[in-house]
Amino acid sequence: MATISVSTRTANVAFLGEEKVLTSVERLPNILWEQLLEYASNNSGISKSMMSAAVYALENEIQQWIFNGHGIQLGNLGYLYISTSAKAKDTVDEAGAEAVYRLSVKFRQSSKLRNLLNTNVSLQTIGATTSTSTDDTTNPDSGNTNTGGSTDEGVGIE
Repeated sequence: MATISVSTRTANVAFLGEEKVLTSVERLPNILWEQLLEYASNNSGISKSMMSAAVYALENEIQQWIFNGHGIQLGNLGYLYISTSAKAKDTVDEAGAEAVYRLSVKFRQSSKLRNLLNTNVSLQTIGATTSTSTDDTTNPDSGNTNTGGSTDEGVGIE
């Protein structure tokens, strides 16, 4: 089972006008593209140069399909799709391409990936400044608080 670390911090929540304890995921350094190719090559038995050529071709195809307005299903991971932000206009004549002020590519996780996160990932609190639950158990070896990850509420990672 994988473990994702979370940390807590006290912060002033402006719209509430009071201090609250916030929990957030401890993000590790990003995996670089070259590292990903190396790992994939080692785990697949395909040479790194062949893997690199295949991934480069996929990258170009995905960009072209996305740029033409298609959504892309990425196996059991989820979907990439175009999202727009546009200003609301009073008439149809004012609306259209001129009203769009932002294009972005979004990722929507698949239900399979979401279910895997909810059932195969445990959460571990590190560097906690305050305990927010009386149900937490403390690991005597590390001093960390284990909060589990198989709840119906999910792990809250997007």
